[in-house]
Amino acid sequence: MRICKTIFVSLRILICIFVLVASAGLNQPTSAEDTKSQYDGQPALSPDGKKIAFISNREGRADLWIMEADGTNPVNLTSNTDIDAFSPQWSPNSQEILFMALTKDTGDIWLASLLNKTIQNLTSDQNNRVVSPNWSPDGKFITYVEVVDEISNKTDIWVMDSTGGNRRQIVSGGLFFIPKWSPDGKSIAFLSLSETTSTLELIEIQTGKIRILSQNDPFDYSWAPRSNLIVYATQQLNNLIYYSDIWLIQTDTAAEFKLTDEPTPLATVVDVNLLWSPDQENILFVSPCGDNTDIKMLILKEKSIVNITTCQEGHNFDPNWFPDSEHILLQSNRSGRISVWVMSKDGKDAVDLINRTN
Repeated sequence: MRICKTIFVSLRILICIFVLVASAGLNQPTSAEDTKSQYDGQPALSPDGKKIAFISNREGRADLWIMEADGTNPVNLTSNTDIDAFSPQWSPNSQEILFMALTKDTGDIWLASLLNKTIQNLTSDQNNRVVSPNWSPDGKFITYVEVVDEISNKTDIWVMDSTGGNRRQIVSGGLFFIPKWSPDGKSIAFLSLSETTSTLELIEIQTGKIRILSQNDPFDYSWAPRSNLIVYATQQLNNLIYYSDIWLIQTDTAAEFKLTDEPTPLATVVDVNLLWSPDQENILFVSPCGDNTDIKMLILKEKSIVNITTCQEGHNFDPNWFPDSEHILLQSNRSGRISVWVMSKDGKDAVDLINRTN
């Protein structure tokens, strides 16, 4: 059992490092030559619900675009660069967008300002790859992961100003990934991996004190929007399919509660997309269905799981909640090509925002 566990977790480490270093996910394009059809994916909804950032290769590269929430007025923000963009993430004030960009030698964190109409590389002077940026709730700081050694799987966690200055290392000496600020901005949660297990940990920004929240082998998690609650997924491997239970943890007491009665199939080790609704009543996640992937919803009050998409509707990824907690933005290839879709949380009234079909 020990050998099987070690092999299992070591495989997960390799997959996590690959994703952190090399791409945003399974559907990341780099240029028009890399895909047979136009790609419009990785949608990110601004916090005010008015605009959508997404990645498109329609002009020959993987560029960062924005459009209105109804799909109108698309604008290419990186048309004058030679970078391949991915993983857009809006600032809390909906005026700036963090995104990752790959070059031949490294990966950097970039910032697009809608107010100043500028594009800036925030980490151009760092020697190692940097990944997994995350905004602080007030928009003043960014935490991210630096890949120190890709051979020995060593990463550090850093914090910098939103302008790229005043960088400081806050966690080092291991394999850490997915840092996320708490809603009050006082701490950062992150995952720590070893050869045999993973833990969910928390560092207090002012004191630097680190404490373990869960040793239940979590591998993906999501903060509740306005509380000290975190949901996380654990994993099992059965017949080459990953299964998961979803748990709730109170970060002040570390009390844990299981939310699912039976293990649920997962899309991949690292592409679960756990996401709280703004009203904190439901949680979205991605699950496989045959050769496709579905978006499902965990209803917290009932502890029940319902399908948002169905098995016949292709690959569905990257769900976003609209501020009303009633509508969902997502990436789907249900029309035969990867595009940006919007639908109600019951899966009805689906509309392709790029091609305006329903």
